[in-house]
Amino acid sequence: MIKSSSSTLILYRIRGLIKTYLPLILTIGLSLGGAAQSQSVSPPTALLPQVQKLQQLLADYKKKDPQSPQWICKNSSLKKGDKDPVIVTIKKQLKEENLALTPDFDDSLEQAIIKFQKRHFLNPDGVIGRETCKALNLTPKDMIRKIELNLDRWQKFSPLLTNRFILVNIPTYHLDAIERSSTVHSQDIIVGMKSRPTPLLTTQMTRIILNPAWYVPDTIFFKDKLKKIQADPNYLTRNHFVVNDGEGESVDVLSIHWEEFSSRYFPYRIHQTPGPYNALGVIKFYLEDNQAIYMHDTSQPELFHKIPRAFSSGCIRLSKPLELAVWALDLKGQNSLQDLREKIDQKDTQTLPLPQPIPVYFTYFTVWVDDQGQLLISDDPYNFDSSPESPIKL
Repeated sequence: MIKSSSSTLILYRIRGLIKTYLPLILTIGLSLGGAAQSQSVSPPTALLPQVQKLQQLLADYKKKDPQSPQWICKNSSLKKGDKDPVIVTIKKQLKEENLALTPDFDDSLEQAIIKFQKRHFLNPDGVIGRETCKALNLTPKDMIRKIELNLDRWQKFSPLLTNRFILVNIPTYHLDAIERSSTVHSQDIIVGMKSRPTPLLTTQMTRIILNPAWYVPDTIFFKDKLKKIQADPNYLTRNHFVVNDGEGESVDVLSIHWEEFSSRYFPYRIHQTPGPYNALGVIKFYLEDNQAIYMHDTSQPELFHKIPRAFSSGCIRLSKPLELAVWALDLKGQNSLQDLREKIDQKDTQTLPLPQPIPVYFTYFTVWVDDQGQLLISDDPYNFDSSPESPIKL
C-alpha cells in the first residue's frame, strides 16, 4: 500500500528519539560487556622481504646528497617537440643514460617520462604536467621521509598476515587477493574521494550479495540526492528508487514535499532496486565493519580508465568483481565464473556465505620495492604522507 507523507510525523519523532538515544544505550551495553576495539587501524604491514628491501633502500638514500636538481612547476605542461632550458634539469633528475642533456623534448625523453609515470602510478601520457612535476622534484630528504613512513607501515602489517587475505591499497587504486604470500588475483579499484575518504580498516569479508538493493545513507542523500530530487520530481522514479516510511510502507514520491527536509528531519528510507543501473552494480561484498563500507560492482565502469581513481563516497568499487567472488567463494571448475553469472541473471537477490571469513586490509602504502628491485612510489590521494593530522599513527 502506498501512503501519503501526512502520516509520517509521529513515526519521524519516534525515529528521532531512537537516533538520539540508541548510540548511548549501545555504548553503555558495550562498556558493561567489554567493548571491542575499533577496527580502524594503522595500515597493515607486508612480508619480511619487503621490509628488508625498504631498509636497504633507506640506507642507500641516506648516503645521497640531500640536494637534487630542482625546477618550478608551471601551470602549462611540457610535451614532445617542446624546447625549454628546464628540460636539461628534468633529464638530470631522471638519471637515464640515453638522455642527451639538451633542452629538447625528444622521443627518448617521452619514453623515459612514461616509464617514470608508471612507477609513480600517474597517467602514463608522456606529458610533464603538474603531478609529474611534483614527483620529479621529490628530493632525497623527501624520499627518506616517505620510506621511513612506509617502512613503519609495512612492519606493522607482518603480525596480521594469514594464509588467505585481501589487500586493498588505497594510494595505488589496487586490490590483491593473496594466498601463501603470493598474489593469486588482482584488479584495479576506485576509492573514496578526498572529501569522503575510504577509511583504513582491518575487517573480514563474510558473505556476498548478488543483485543487491542500495539503501541510500542519509549523508549521501543530503549531499548528493536531495537537490536533484527538488529540481526534478521524477528523478527517483527514473533512477529506480523506492521511498518507504518508518513502517516500511511505500510512499508516493509525488506526494512528498521535498523542500521541507533537512539533515535533522527526514522520516523516510530510500533504496534503489536491484539491477544493472544500481549504484552497487550486480554484486556486493559484505565487510564486517561499523562504517557501512563495502566492496562492490559499479554501474560506471568507464571510470576505471582514469588515473587517479578517487571517485566514490568511501566504498571500494571493483573492476573485476565476479572474478574476486569466484576466488572468495572458493568455487572450483572450469565453468565457475559462468555459473555465477547465471545466478546473477536470475535477477533475484541472493546471499552467498563464504566457506570461511577472509581477512581484508585497507592499507595506505605509498612506497615499496617490486620483485625486480625497482622502487615504486604511488599517489598520496589523502596527503597522509605530508599531513601532521594523518590518521596513520607511527
